[in-house]
Amino acid sequence: MTPERWRQVNDVFHCTLEREPAERAAFLDMACADDPALRKEFESLISSHEQSGSFIDSPALRPAAELIAQDQTDLTAGTITGHYRIISLIGSGGMGEVYLAQDAKLGRKVALKLLPAEGGRGCAG
Repeated sequence: MTPERWRQVNDVFHCTLEREPAERAAFLDMACADDPALRKEFESLISSHEQSGSFIDSPALRPAAELIAQDQTDLTAGTITGHYRIISLIGSGGMGEVYLAQDAKLGRKVALKLLPAEGGRGCAG
């Protein structure tokens, strides 16, 4: 992609986001009138952007709280908490356990770290 084309794509993307959701389709009709493939790419980018925003706005606090409330440790493969399905234990130590999990909402793998109830070992001075 040339630098000029990248600037054009970047400008249209940001201009689309500045509009109300109801106005975006008409704007993309105009901006991508002769390039349906480009319009489809913009729609995909906007959808991903909106999903990533909601992911950042709602981290894994609720599922973590559920695990603490259940006093559940040493999760096994297939355990489901919130919208996460545990795949495997990655590692454990004094600062907690890290699990590989599948995020059902985002459709991708994530790492979940569970801290020990006692707050870890800490450093002796």
